[in-house]
Amino acid sequence: MSTIFFSVMDRASPTPQELSGLIRSFPPFRPPAVLRNPHVQTVIASRKPRRFRYGWTRSEAMEIRLEKDGSILVEVSWQPGERRDAPALFLLHGLEGSAASHYLLGMSKKAYAAGFHALRVNTRNCGGTEHMTPTLYNAGLSQFPKAVQEQILKGYGDLYRRSEAGWPTLDIKDGKIRIGSINEAPFAVRFLLDVTQFTPAEKWRAEG
Repeated sequence: MSTIFFSVMDRASPTPQELSGLIRSFPPFRPPAVLRNPHVQTVIASRKPRRFRYGWTRSEAMEIRLEKDGSILVEVSWQPGERRDAPALFLLHGLEGSAASHYLLGMSKKAYAAGFHALRVNTRNCGGTEHMTPTLYNAGLSQFPKAVQEQILKGYGDLYRRSEAGWPTLDIKDGKIRIGSINEAPFAVRFLLDVTQFTPAEKWRAEG
């Protein structure tokens, strides 16, 4: 399961509610008869990745500092012009994936073609970034700024719960998780992520 966060650079950008109208234009997914088995779809997609003739043609690596616990690597494809003139879409891969996962490449290409900055985020230790953090693989949210953690708990109350330490953690019950809040939200987006809450890589390097 991948995760999408929507970020805006200015107040003129659309809200997730306004984006919900775009979903209605998507036709229902009807795979060919030979691909109706979801397991076959998974195997084919991994062995024969799609080729896109649209979207971004290059990306640049951007390092994001996780306070005092290392950093993660993000593959960014910026829209031309001023960066504040376009919304940004943060795409997080699923378990054992990376920023190079075929589904993340596909979503980022489509997002870029639709006018978004496309940012493919490597979760800690993924995508060959083991050297960038002293900790092992961890998809936890304890390194997110406090305001972002509260937004996550409020927007995805069925998927996350507050841990004993106070930060969001997956709410697993009987070996299952609930994703109703993700399915109900436009593009799985429940809130706008204010990137100004994070420490820019340039400032972190200067302080380090």
